[in-house]
Amino acid sequence: MSTTRFHYPQFLRTARRRIRRFQDKLAKKRFYRGGWRSYVDDLRRTRGDHPASGRIYVDLTVISDNDAATGIQRLVRAVSFLMARTAELDGMDLHFVYTHRDRHFHVDVGADGYRRTDTPVIYQPGDLFFALDYALDALWQMRHRLADMRRMGVRFWYLVHDFLPLTDPQWFSEPTVIRFYNWLAIIAGTADGIFCVSPVVERQLHVIMATQFGRAEPIPSCVIPMGADIAASRPSRGIPEGFDELLAAMRARPTILMVGTIEPRKGYQDALDAMEYLWADGQDIGLVLVGGTGWKMEAFDARLATHAEKGRRLHQPGKISDEALERVYAACTAVLFPSYAEGFGLPMAEALRFGKPVLARDLPVFEGRGNAVRFFDAQADTPTLACAIRSWLTDVAAGGNQVPASPAQPLYGWQDTADAILSRLSRQDGAVR
Repeated sequence: MSTTRFHYPQFLRTARRRIRRFQDKLAKKRFYRGGWRSYVDDLRRTRGDHPASGRIYVDLTVISDNDAATGIQRLVRAVSFLMARTAELDGMDLHFVYTHRDRHFHVDVGADGYRRTDTPVIYQPGDLFFALDYALDALWQMRHRLADMRRMGVRFWYLVHDFLPLTDPQWFSEPTVIRFYNWLAIIAGTADGIFCVSPVVERQLHVIMATQFGRAEPIPSCVIPMGADIAASRPSRGIPEGFDELLAAMRARPTILMVGTIEPRKGYQDALDAMEYLWADGQDIGLVLVGGTGWKMEAFDARLATHAEKGRRLHQPGKISDEALERVYAACTAVLFPSYAEGFGLPMAEALRFGKPVLARDLPVFEGRGNAVRFFDAQADTPTLACAIRSWLTDVAAGGNQVPASPAQPLYGWQDTADAILSRLSRQDGAVR
């Protein structure tokens, strides 16, 4: 006769966690379906009026726990370390924080990276909180405490990269759409200012805040210069096994590089379709895909895994360190950017800093990127895109589409980004409004 022993404390802890997750899921759906209105309306009516304290608290919730090696995290890492260095030199009262449940705790930022502490943050009237990190769930966990902080007189600034889960939900999972919408609603209720990564995002911001969340008065906003110098981002290190063979394969033939998470909107399927068209036509061109696998891409992943060109003219190193990324940028012939939508397009800026020509889908956000960027029609089919790639590479081989010494659009560094943010956040205007 067998018996089953229940470890009741563990059993109860597991049950409680499941109940909390279920309750949180329901709360998110209620908020998403209209519960946000009372939150936003209440916070727009109530606010303490206090002189600015000069203390700035910068959120690093995600990256202080795990650097996922995405473009957003390259930005967060670069800007946070440069902000810390500048603040120390200039004597600024700057602090870094992370979220645990519904509290903020201090993060030490130093030469060895990030170190989370168990010291809670105690906000005072006139303090400023800046959400540098892209932390949807942390902001949700903090929503009630953020409301209390705002009523106390704390100011709030946020960084917004794009609105794609709202404007193009078909590219994302339903939970992500809900989490993103709730994140925006919390911003609508608390924000005193918002940094945007491009003029396109800034224009969208004011329309969305007015039409979706009822903020008739424009939120103060600022378009920041976006850096792209990987070397200044406190780059992650490490070279994967077999990397020299990859670089040799890239140099053996004209090779196109694509950088970014493999997700539906990035145009990876279109790129591979066009490359197969060219390979069938006898073109000896390499394709390298750098980036982790995202969501809704199971069929594409299976296609890559069994592709006849895998390991020969098709390479997928996946997520790699910044050190390795610099080497593939240097080794490639040119960079392809067929994304259907972007807030900024960091890989394009990085490619231009490496002096690499770029072929990109014609999107409004890319206006003014300079002569080294060639565009193909946003609705191009496979033969049209293949023809554009072939023509582009022919011109590149002949010396065309090169990055000029003085590009039309400045190529900013991450120090420019950090300086612009600190300058705006440290601007004291006497009182919190």
